[in-house]
Amino acid sequence: MAGRDASGPVAVVIGEPIAPDPGSASERLVLGDEVVHIPDVVDTEAYRSGVPSRLRFVDVTGARTALWVALRKNDVLIGDLSMYRQEVRPFTEKQIALLQNFAAQAVIAMENARLFDELRGRTRDLQESLIYQTATSDVLKVISRSGAELESVLQSLLETAARLCNAENAIIFRLQHNRLQVAAWFGFNDPEMRNFVIRNPFVLDRSTLAGRAALDRRIVHVEDVEKDPDHSIKLRPHGQYRTALAVPLLREDTLLGAIGLTRSRVEAFTEKQIALVTTFADQAVIAIENARLLGELRERNDEIAGWNRELEARVAEQVEELGRVGRLKRFLAPQLAQLIVSQGR
Repeated sequence: MAGRDASGPVAVVIGEPIAPDPGSASERLVLGDEVVHIPDVVDTEAYRSGVPSRLRFVDVTGARTALWVALRKNDVLIGDLSMYRQEVRPFTEKQIALLQNFAAQAVIAMENARLFDELRGRTRDLQESLIYQTATSDVLKVISRSGAELESVLQSLLETAARLCNAENAIIFRLQHNRLQVAAWFGFNDPEMRNFVIRNPFVLDRSTLAGRAALDRRIVHVEDVEKDPDHSIKLRPHGQYRTALAVPLLREDTLLGAIGLTRSRVEAFTEKQIALVTTFADQAVIAIENARLLGELRERNDEIAGWNRELEARVAEQVEELGRVGRLKRFLAPQLAQLIVSQGR
């Protein structure tokens, strides 16, 4: 809606929010009229019969002569352009045509504004998607070049997730001895909170969002933990957070841990942010699995290296033995030399 309260006898009101009461100008526009021109709004059946919108229009504006022009886009009414005079003086045909021209321009302006808003929204979505894709790619690069340095991978992943999702705190848990143990954290500037979480691994129950996500193997999103009856009362004095999100870390159906993000304010995470955290959870699983496989490979390589050293030692012993036999054969019969060597082992 837009309007102008003229200092003179004429004022303009655009998109006047009047309910389409029976017999009102709004109803006539809704029913298909393009122009509603009333020379004297007081001298009408709608005013005399007490139509609320007509009475309110006269009482608020002091209007006597009024003109309404429909704003239509593809034959759909999207508003109206109205003009009134505080004296009985009908509008001329040229003035009505001029107002119709302004109405057409208003429809064009409204459509342009809508298209601009759509374009701006799409541009914002594309920029956001590009940022998310770039962040995902950067984390994958860290995973590929970090080898077994799992801690640095998880830390980089967590910081990126918190930054892109506007979360003050973030944490990754790994399942160890049937409890969720802290593997990496971001934020938690309150040392009491940080120490509490590190010293008290979460059990797999419903008192924490991470525990719930781990138990149910699904995303858990709580807009306000203060209104969540299952949330642990032990964490509330330490937490200082209101909105929380937890995503399980799953390798197929095997639980590896969970990732959690929190906000100190009540502000739900968007669907795109939840999808992004889910992607980061998948990447965390890849990093954990890569570290496990690399650890197993190193153990296997160490085992093979040990076997090689043992084999080399045995070969060296056999070579030494053959050398001793050769030296004895120079002075003794072969059978006697072999007997001496075998007895000297």
